[in-house]
Amino acid sequence: MAIWAISSSVPRRPCGVPVSSNKNTPPRSQLKATVLQTENVLTVATRGLGFALDRTLYLDGRTDPSNKQLLGATALKTRTAWSEDQKQLVETHQIKTKQGKEGQLIIKRYLIDDGKSMVVAFTVNLNAELQITSARQIWHK
Repeated sequence: MAIWAISSSVPRRPCGVPVSSNKNTPPRSQLKATVLQTENVLTVATRGLGFALDRTLYLDGRTDPSNKQLLGATALKTRTAWSEDQKQLVETHQIKTKQGKEGQLIIKRYLIDDGKSMVVAFTVNLNAELQITSARQIWHK
């Protein structure tokens, strides 16, 4: 079990919603995540003020049907697998936003600083839109 924390710079806004139209959402949060990994499953329990998200990621590459709410969008199905070099855990979510737009949310996790920090990189690519949105968080043990 590892406990990771992030204490600043976590922008919170739903997928597909411009920053200017999301003025009621606090711009930053302090979060803690507990990560447990077995051979086939990674569980992530993330907690913060008024926020809780529990994720179960299957590491065998299967596609998992889902109706999870992620960043203001609904994940219709999810596939989690290790990258070819086995250094990044890649989640690919087929999503639908509250505005009805469909696309992909890709979340990549990998370790840096000799395993003392974990990068979580988010990329949102909505169909029929040219703009790709990305963000990166650095979590520390």
